[in-house]
Amino acid sequence: MHKKVILLFFSCLLFSAVIFCPAAQAKSLETPVILDVIEEPLIVSGTAPQGLEVLVYLDGQYIGLAKSDKQDKDLDKFSLQYSGNLAAGRHSLMAVARDKTSLVLSPPSAEVKFNIGPVPAPTLIAPRDSSYVGGPKPKILGLTVSNSFVRVYIDGVYNGQTKMVSHNSGTANFAYEPFLNLGLGWHNLWLVAENKLGEKSKTSAVVNFKVERPMPAATLFRPVVNNKTVASRPFIVGLAKNNSKIKVFVDQKMAGEFTVINHKSGTANFAYKAPAGLTKGQHLVYTTATDIRGKESIISNRVVFTVRQPSIAESAQTNNQGAVATIEEPQPVKSEIAVISPASGLVDKNVITSAPAAPVKAKTAITKPAAKTDQTKSDNELKQIIDEGVVTDQNKFGAVNEEKQFLGKAQLNLAIFILFILAVIAWMLWVNRALIKERQEQNKAAESLDKDKDSKDQQNKLL
Repeated sequence: MHKKVILLFFSCLLFSAVIFCPAAQAKSLETPVILDVIEEPLIVSGTAPQGLEVLVYLDGQYIGLAKSDKQDKDLDKFSLQYSGNLAAGRHSLMAVARDKTSLVLSPPSAEVKFNIGPVPAPTLIAPRDSSYVGGPKPKILGLTVSNSFVRVYIDGVYNGQTKMVSHNSGTANFAYEPFLNLGLGWHNLWLVAENKLGEKSKTSAVVNFKVERPMPAATLFRPVVNNKTVASRPFIVGLAKNNSKIKVFVDQKMAGEFTVINHKSGTANFAYKAPAGLTKGQHLVYTTATDIRGKESIISNRVVFTVRQPSIAESAQTNNQGAVATIEEPQPVKSEIAVISPASGLVDKNVITSAPAAPVKAKTAITKPAAKTDQTKSDNELKQIIDEGVVTDQNKFGAVNEEKQFLGKAQLNLAIFILFILAVIAWMLWVNRALIKERQEQNKAAESLDKDKDSKDQQNKLL
């Protein structure tokens, strides 16, 4: 009887050892993996075998049970946000998986170390909080401490990082574009900076923005020079949607902005006076349009124009920023609309459309940065801005005349080609002349040899 009790005791001991022995537990469960760590607030995320709980330890102390979501048929994705304050210095994290029924523990994950240092959080400039963006890949702009790069998180998921940026002032700017298209709707965004030593900053402020379809871009026509301006400051004219704020870029630099005056049709036309000081030669102009909520369009069509010697002196130097025109009533008849050819950059005036014709009445307002004015003009005057007084080929001092320049270049190229052909012909004649002369000398030598041979034959016959 005593032996049976001892045997039973050792059997229970062996059973307990099998169940609770760490080595046995380690063989039964797989180890979780920590994939990402965000500091301040501390967010830990990773993967674990499906159906298991994940316990997270900070500096060897248990800090909480992670939330798990199914990722695929074998793995769950877990995450934990720690609300406690972290002291500056070095810290470590590890995770342990646990069976929900038997409470068997897995071996601890690999230890992940991170540093809470003096790296300041980056500052996000665009997109702004509660803003609207047009397009699936909004450009993310901001500032960060020099000699650091920025990690970007969109909707709580790591999206990518910028390159290392630096500046002598100690603060550098950065730009980042998502590598995948974002869906329509609301998204959130935050940033984390990291320096060369691997020290990370706290997370930046969280920004929410909404992705919508792009704002319609403005349409530009060829710049115009007439008696209302000078050659070095042509009117930049075009069409845009109502309530649009137009930004004008000349030679890839922002030259100014203005708000169009709305029209009943929903489309407003505008004429903006180019900035002073344009040099002689070719210049590139394009625009962007922004609606009242701040959603910006893609850039408009690009137009290249040429500035030559000014033919009309500017009567007075003013600070006018531009002119914005509105249309009263469009006429529903066929009209000729100038369209810019993508190949030559010239206006094709042979395109006839059934779009509304030029307005019968229009008002033009000259917008100044200091104060608004109610001065208006008729549509005929707006048409004069676009058509009347435009410098043509008869004016040798024309400022915007790419067609004449193109014809001049074509004539020069033709003359060079003709000279080249003549040179080739002359070279061929010279070569042929040399060959003919050499051939004649060969013929004379052959005739001389024939004569010598005949004389020798005759002498032999006589002998």
